[in-house]
Amino acid sequence: MVRVTRPWTALTRPLRDTTLRTALRGGSWALVGTFVGRVAHVGALLLAARHLGSEQFGGMSLALSTALVVTSVSALGLPVAAQKLVAEAREIDVVRRDRLIDITLGMTASVGLLTMIGGALSSAWVADVILDRPDVAPLVAVASIFILTTPMVEILAGLLAALERFGAVGLFRAVHGSLCGVLLVIVLLSTSGAMAALWALAAAEALACVIGLRLVTSARGPRSTARYGRTELLIEVRSLLRVSLPALIASVSLQPALWLGQVLLSRQPDGLQHVGIFAVAMRWHAIALFVPATMGSVLLPMLGRLRATGRSMDARVLFVRYGALTLAFSTAACLGLIAFAAPLMGLQGAEYSLASGVLVVLAVATVPAALNNVLSQRALAEGRLALWVWSDLALATTLAALAVALVPALNGSGLASAYLAAYVVSCLVLLPIALAARSPARGQA
Repeated sequence: MVRVTRPWTALTRPLRDTTLRTALRGGSWALVGTFVGRVAHVGALLLAARHLGSEQFGGMSLALSTALVVTSVSALGLPVAAQKLVAEAREIDVVRRDRLIDITLGMTASVGLLTMIGGALSSAWVADVILDRPDVAPLVAVASIFILTTPMVEILAGLLAALERFGAVGLFRAVHGSLCGVLLVIVLLSTSGAMAALWALAAAEALACVIGLRLVTSARGPRSTARYGRTELLIEVRSLLRVSLPALIASVSLQPALWLGQVLLSRQPDGLQHVGIFAVAMRWHAIALFVPATMGSVLLPMLGRLRATGRSMDARVLFVRYGALTLAFSTAACLGLIAFAAPLMGLQGAEYSLASGVLVVLAVATVPAALNNVLSQRALAEGRLALWVWSDLALATTLAALAVALVPALNGSGLASAYLAAYVVSCLVLLPIALAARSPARGQA
């Protein structure tokens, strides 16, 4: 018998099925923890923006952005690959699950450590030659610590999500954000300067990594006693690289494009002030995205598990409902940011409130950015890696091209407009994923 389920029927059906209840319950725990961590972390950064002023905060943001460009390479795309493959193996192959976890942690630590050392040693050259800002060289050197810690934080959160320990994900995100916020506030109250603020953030991330490792060890339970040799390790490394390399291409294309826009901003008259203002607006944009982004973090491991266990219909219904919830949350956040853009920017000082137009543009970008996240999660779960990579390449190309064209004339508003247009283009590339969700489904896979 052919069974046809229309998207509207799937969306409006009462929430009786275990799959959606599990997803929403997991998303709720992750949401609460992320909310606590995000408020503490971003709140402290906004306080730092007010305390340091737009120029010092701009230098700090430029150093962090430079480190994130390197991080996009040093992470090797492993957070995405590990989350997908561990989720698929969780119920059907515990031995493989443990191998994947061990290999992922080892690769992240070793590559991150070596790249961090290289980043610190080359910080003076990067600041002088690439950024054309020799004065930020000490900040770039300290920010190189994040080349190791940031990928590890994302790996640990991804592994907890892959194990479907969403409560632990929420706890880890809350602890990470709270540590960053508390240490940053303590440092700002006791001393001044962007250098001290960066050291506080680095120390907080290192402590969070230790706690996250304990949570992953507890979540995985008793380890498998099966031994595995070099052959098994090479097989799992290859399986990780098959997913991580497309993820690496996607991340390497996106982060440098945003960094390029900030470098262009820094080279305009009063450049570091423009970078600081844009960074503050991006923090508020990140706050608006945290609900759909956090809910979406539950989507990939659950879609992967459902497909691996032959429940394709449940995976499709889950995607449709999550997509509708994401659209609702992101639209509400967009309207709220637009309505309160001026007072929100003004919280950091008068110099920020004059540029509330930057936040208005980024508020509109909340909707396509949130939808892009959900569409990308489904593309990854279904193994449509080429489409996902092309969407991120389109995003990066559009962002970089429009930043070059718009930033000299419009400063921060130009970069925000390029960011908005880039996410719209990326969603258009991923449109086949949304259209596939509307196709009639035949039977229960």
